[in-house]
Amino acid sequence: MAIRGDFDGSSACRLANLLHEKYEGNGEVTIDTQGLKAINPFGCSTFQTMLDRAAVPAKRLTFRGNNAQLIAPEGSKIVPDPDKHRCRCNGRCTNCKCHSN
Repeated sequence: MAIRGDFDGSSACRLANLLHEKYEGNGEVTIDTQGLKAINPFGCSTFQTMLDRAAVPAKRLTFRGNNAQLIAPEGSKIVPDPDKHRCRCNGRCTNCKCHSN
């Protein structure tokens, strides 16, 4: 599932409701955040608060893309963006193992 546009309170509610409606209790759900533009902190907290973890366990959710870490609830999986450094630096820190890469 790919999400696009701005991630605000309204879109957070829609995403949580969609997961509650469509998730059937088994399997994994992958949410691609690459298409998101602006990430509103209120949207992130709204999504994490609204998500019924009994109905949609966080361990069944995988988030990918540049904004995955901002949106993903605790306990979910985050697939690192291959264009970013695993240490989350910008490639300029001298102590980074990936500095020379």
